[in-house]
Amino acid sequence: MPFDGLMLAAVRHEITPKITKARIARIYQPDPTTVVLGLRWPDEEHQLLISTAPNQARIHLVHQPFEPSIFAFGQSLRKSLIGGQVIEIKQPDWDRLLYLTIETEEGLLELIAEIMGRHSNLVLVDARTKKILAAQRVVTEQMSRYRQIAPGLRYIQPPASGRRPFYPLTREALANVLNSPKQVANTLLQGLLGLSPLLVTEILHRSGIEPTTPAQALKAEHVERLLQELTHLGQRAAQGSFTPTLITDGQGLPADISATNLKHLDPAVQKPFPSPSLLVSEYFHFKTTREAMAQLENQLNAVIQQQLANCNQKVVELEEALHRAESADEFRKYGELLTANLHALKRGQREATVIDYYDPEQRETTIELDPELTPAANADKYFRMYQKARRGRRITAEQLSKVNEEIQYLQTVETHLELAEDLEDLERIRDELMEQGYLPKPSERTKTGKKAQPLIFRGPEEVPIHVGRNNRENDQLTLRLARPHDLWFHTKQIPGSHVVVRMERKVGDLADVPEQLVRCAAQIAAYFSKARHGQNVPVDYTFIKYVRKPSGARPGFVIYDHYRTIQVDPKLPERD
Repeated sequence: MPFDGLMLAAVRHEITPKITKARIARIYQPDPTTVVLGLRWPDEEHQLLISTAPNQARIHLVHQPFEPSIFAFGQSLRKSLIGGQVIEIKQPDWDRLLYLTIETEEGLLELIAEIMGRHSNLVLVDARTKKILAAQRVVTEQMSRYRQIAPGLRYIQPPASGRRPFYPLTREALANVLNSPKQVANTLLQGLLGLSPLLVTEILHRSGIEPTTPAQALKAEHVERLLQELTHLGQRAAQGSFTPTLITDGQGLPADISATNLKHLDPAVQKPFPSPSLLVSEYFHFKTTREAMAQLENQLNAVIQQQLANCNQKVVELEEALHRAESADEFRKYGELLTANLHALKRGQREATVIDYYDPEQRETTIELDPELTPAANADKYFRMYQKARRGRRITAEQLSKVNEEIQYLQTVETHLELAEDLEDLERIRDELMEQGYLPKPSERTKTGKKAQPLIFRGPEEVPIHVGRNNRENDQLTLRLARPHDLWFHTKQIPGSHVVVRMERKVGDLADVPEQLVRCAAQIAAYFSKARHGQNVPVDYTFIKYVRKPSGARPGFVIYDHYRTIQVDPKLPERD
């Protein structure tokens, strides 16, 4: 994992002078796996975040507001630690364990952070008796035979699995670690504490050793060079000499972190940071946001796809009902034919064979009758069946139109979901689906409360071009912010965003709008649509005064006229 023993050592070296002797003034627990200690000494304030989230376990300083704890573990820490003074910070053997010794009115307590992936935990222990007072994650006998964690039990340190600290390390100890037929990279990772795969790769690179070389096959000079590199790294770490470094991918996005610069990677993908906490904060903020985006996107997409499936099924059912309702005209014809032949019919008949005057060839047709009714009553019965079927056809057609409008709306939301660039975009789409009843409305605490803020690009001659990123922004942009003489763009019969060009002066006719401006805005509309990756995308454009929203229409739905259409390839200009 990115937060290895050496990174913890870098954080420990950073926080020790800042929080040793500091008193715990506040304790927050914003979520089940995160605790934040608010520390003060003498006239400085610091916040130490400890996370035991399986994929994001870490410790570092933060500078942001938090809500008071509402979780039981946080309340237990508040009861025991508020007012206590941090007197010592320890990290045994470069392991991912951090001991905060805190002097309280109850005596010496230890807050032990175990930063170990899915086994991470935070435990409060009596320093003298080692009795567990509280644990963020209780571990029962069913979960672990070797080590249980629960209030009242004696605290046992996590097993080291026979691994040795990477520093200090003797030749004999290193030789014992390397006595394995496995690849040297795996051997070091499994035999030494404090190192991540990234650091192991770096040490081997500096030692001139291929990571895939069998450990037992290493030559004496390679073993000696390996020992030198491990010792050099350990000495620098012991002296507090770290170079916090962010590793980026090919797109410049955070990919990993290191407590030291890496010679086996291109300097272009490495960004030094002034402190370990800043590095860890930025990396995990990015990672947390990405994971939150993926989770929310999957949730919203599942809702949209389920609703689309439901709507498509309704379309099939309504179209079948509409087809059945087409028999309305047949009922009317039967009523008229019976009325025209009343003189030839008698009560008690079960059918009537009459000439079909609507048939060009004047052929006969047979009509079923109710023998209990008079001929006139039978004709009236068919007229009533006609009226009922006609009303049903109208209602079914209206329902079918509404379902098709809903499908169009959901497809637009689906497009905005695909085009979402950050968590805020996704949250706005989530809020929109809540407003439309597709998702349950949350408590006030979880609402974003962020107003619609369309994107703004600059077209030719710096003309502002606004883009809605969801249907609420589309409505805000088109129906409230835009002026009648502004230009409106949208992909033709393709789900996408509303695009509005803010015109500095009124233009009498679409033909008078500069072609370069039209093409630029149309390219933006094509980019923010379902056809982003297509070519020759048709885009309609008109003046805002010709765009209107039907009464009761869903967010983002408008109708328009007096428009022109242009074919363009999706493309973005410079953004504000």
